[in-house]
Amino acid sequence: MPPAPPPAVAAPLPERFADEIELRIATLHRQLNIQPGQEVLFDAYADAMRANAHAIHALFLQRVPVTDFTAPARLRWYAQLTAAHAEATSRLIAPFDALYQSLSDQQKAAADRYFEQFRQRRKPIWLRRSQ
Repeated sequence: MPPAPPPAVAAPLPERFADEIELRIATLHRQLNIQPGQEVLFDAYADAMRANAHAIHALFLQRVPVTDFTAPARLRWYAQLTAAHAEATSRLIAPFDALYQSLSDQQKAAADRYFEQFRQRRKPIWLRRSQ
């Protein structure tokens, strides 16, 4: 069972953010052609996605009252946000791995294609400058 959102998450997600998460979940469900026997595993992954959305939202709510926008403060914020993103991604691994193991070869190929879109989209600056 995925971890519940942190207790600090009392505020609901903004509607557009919640809709985006649900759209991602529905898209993945459709593209993987999830079968009835796989629903429980898929739901665990979807719940982890939702919990992650709440955790990231809570982090941004904590940032709202901040008034220090100096370079060091911004760098600390970026480090905190990056660490939270890494933790959120790590929380997706176990439920997705369990789901992936239940998929047919065709579904696994669809999952591999779906996650291919998350590879680095832009070339690093040093590669762009050499062209």
